[in-house]
Amino acid sequence: AILSGNVSSAGLPVERARVILRAADGVRRYRRRTDAEGFFSFARVTPSGDYQVRARRAGLGKAVAVVHLDMTAVTAEVDLALPR
Repeated sequence: AILSGNVSSAGLPVERARVILRAADGVRRYRRRTDAEGFFSFARVTPSGDYQVRARRAGLGKAVAVVHLDMTAVTAEVDLALPR
């Protein structure tokens, strides 16, 4: 599966935000940084249930979402909004 999305704050993209994808059991799976448009992508994610997606950027706080990936989900998208 491919999981992608965007990180924003006050409606603007957040560059170089740290995005961490973890399986529901807490095992860290993947780590990325957003690009200049706030976009991130994780390829070849094992579709094995719930994943926590966490984004953080110094000075802007953090945001968390839960995404369910199973064998029927080829792609998934999640957008995260950081507080100011």
